[in-house]
Amino acid sequence: MALSRRTGARFQGSIWPGFVDAMTGLLLVLMFVLTIFMVLQAVQTQRINGQENELNSLSGEVAALAQALGMERQTTAELEAELGTLNTSLTAARDQAAEQAVRQARRFPVPGNNSQFERYFRRFYFLFQPEDLLR
Repeated sequence: MALSRRTGARFQGSIWPGFVDAMTGLLLVLMFVLTIFMVLQAVQTQRINGQENELNSLSGEVAALAQALGMERQTTAELEAELGTLNTSLTAARDQAAEQAVRQARRFPVPGNNSQFERYFRRFYFLFQPEDLLR
């Protein structure tokens, strides 16, 4: 019996160092994993901040381009309105010029010499070339 008491006492006395070693190992692994997660979180935070800064600068560029586009659209609208006004003025000027040309037109004088009339005015030759219209 004395032998069995000794074995039980040894067994109970030796459980604590193994338990402490296991808990220490578990704590070291846990601290290592937490350290890795903290490093990863710091890297991700820096990446997000960099992307946020880049996004802000790109948003500024987009806003500047949108403003420039708005100004160009306004300029285009103003130029189109001016073009419409100029076209109207041109049409009116052409109408007035045609009206003045009609009012100032007179009959051609009939030549006194009948042979000259027969030679130059009796026959007319029209030469029509469509490619001349494209010039």
